Amino acid sequence: FIAPVWPSSSYSGMRFTLFCTLLSFGPLVVFAQFETISFSPVRQCGNFTVSFAGGKLPSSLPLTLTVVPLNGTPISIGIPDSDWDSNTLTGAAITFLPFPTGTDFVASLYDANGVSSAQVSNVIRVDVSDDASCVSTNITAQRYTADSSPSQCEPFDVHFAPNVVSAPPTVRAFVPQNISTPVNLTSTADVSSGKASYTMDVPEGQQVVLMFTDNTGFRQSTDLLVVEGNSQNPTSCLLTNMAIGSSTMSSQAASTTAASGSQASLSK
Repeated sequence: FIAPVWPSSSYSGMRFTLFCTLLSFGPLVVFAQFETISFSPVRQCGNFTVSFAGGKLPSSLPLTLTVVPLNGTPISIGIPDSDWDSNTLTGAAITFLPFPTGTDFVASLYDANGVSSAQVSNVIRVDVSDDASCVSTNITAQRYTADSSPSQCEPFDVHFAPNVVSAPPTVRAFVPQNISTPVNLTSTADVSSGKASYTMDVPEGQQVVLMFTDNTGFRQSTDLLVVEGNSQNPTSCLLTNMAIGSSTMSSQAASTTAASGSQASLSK
């Protein structure tokens, strides 16, 4: 199944009613196995539920739920095959999120090959609760810094300390209510220079959270970034996020649901 999603750059919970009109802004689609997905609200130190329905399990398992706090430390949770009911074509997973009140995050579901299985959630904010048992006072060191204004199909740099990093990190982009996709290196990085260059393969005007993962297992995410650009920007890099099939696209757009939950009021 291919579920195209064309969100606005604000987090208003738009249900994609402007699908046909927004075709002119450039394709960015979710290569999805599931037709619908929803995410529950979550309180500090509380449980978080993701529910998905329609379609089928991807061939490459297990499914992984990755939760990416803005400017924080992402976590990933494997989802057992048993959480999917092939008779009702529904699935649900409940997990614990160790995030304090006020944390803004996005969540994404993808298969063992890193292919999106449903759209990324909207930005969700952790609500207050009386339970503070999970809140840590430890501050995670920030190892990577990305250019704050990446531009569509243009290179952007990720900076790091060369005495700490021995190989460039892998980078994954999370576009709220749209895709989760790898971001490619532009060329072989010279680690001694303290930076690596990547190509921003997300259309201009979209908001994106980047997740860095390095060969030591260290993970870090950026704040919410806005992709810059205009009609003069290259578009060739966007082809990897495009799909053909208008009938499939129309039916998927009608059935795909926006993420539920406590949504953060964020904008450009």
